[in-house]
Amino acid sequence: MIGLPTTFAITFLYVWLFNRSGGSVLLTLLFHNSQGTVTVGAFGFAAADAGRAELIYFLAVVLAVLATVVLDRRAWRKAPRSATAVGRFALRMRGT
Repeated sequence: MIGLPTTFAITFLYVWLFNRSGGSVLLTLLFHNSQGTVTVGAFGFAAADAGRAELIYFLAVVLAVLATVVLDRRAWRKAPRSATAVGRFALRMRGT
């Protein structure tokens, strides 16, 4: 039940990492893979303990997202040029 909100929240961290790493898909993929590999079940939680652990994980993700948004507000204004470039061709905005 808490999986969908966690997925929604962690997406903000993926976007932030992609933008702040200059558009590195590899770094974002490694972060996604590590987040998906370390699960509640990997630590031996079961039944009610697993539910509480997932809730704690969700709260930790939300806290990380809030910290990222508040402490790095500049990152949410506009993507760096290197993150919006495609190959050797840069994307052009209309009206520029």
